[in-house]
Amino acid sequence: MIALTRILLPEKQKLFLKKFKNAFAFYPSNISLFLQAFRHKSIGMQPELNNERLEFLGDSVLSTVMTDYVYRKYPDVNEGFLTQIRSKVTNRAFLNKLALKLGFKEFVEYDRSIQMDNRPANNLFGNALEAFIGAIYIDKGYNFAYQFVIKKCIGEHIDINTLEQKEDNYKGRLYELVQRDKKEIRFIMEETEDQNHKIYTAFVIIDGKELGRGKGHKKKVAEQQAAEEAYKKMQL
Repeated sequence: MIALTRILLPEKQKLFLKKFKNAFAFYPSNISLFLQAFRHKSIGMQPELNNERLEFLGDSVLSTVMTDYVYRKYPDVNEGFLTQIRSKVTNRAFLNKLALKLGFKEFVEYDRSIQMDNRPANNLFGNALEAFIGAIYIDKGYNFAYQFVIKKCIGEHIDINTLEQKEDNYKGRLYELVQRDKKEIRFIMEETEDQNHKIYTAFVIIDGKELGRGKGHKKKVAEQQAAEEAYKKMQL
């Protein structure tokens, strides 16, 4: 059993369980496991007292759940599109926002002296959400963790169809770099067909040299992939 420096007394345990059930719609079997998931290393440096190990586990569980989900939801699209949708849900900034929507600010324990405008603190709630998913996996198993992510997280707080259309604006950032450096840029689009599905391949040509390439079942997806690759190369 995980050793914690703080043990909940019976009355506090009842209050915690009620608050927990109201927020997450289930009761934990192992309370100490979830207390650990909510505990930041700023108040529990030892590995058995903070949530970093559970975060490590939860990161893998969340990735597996989302891979499973998008694979079933989009049976006719290519691997690049599936990767993009999964990464939009599992990226740190998105997880931080999701954790706050789920009410994690009322549960996570951390040293209040942490400055909330620095990067580690900004990740605090998203990290705790991953740790929480890791705790669910240990406490309830994969199927329960899958249902929690899909029903509680996506079902109540994420519009997956809107997320599908959301662009990470690498194309706009790339144009800013090109204009700043007075370079010439061209996007070239090729269209092919695979099992009656259109596949678009985009190329970014800057000063006559190919710097980025992307592929997807939508032109915008292909362009954004190509722009991201070119943008990152220009940042080196």
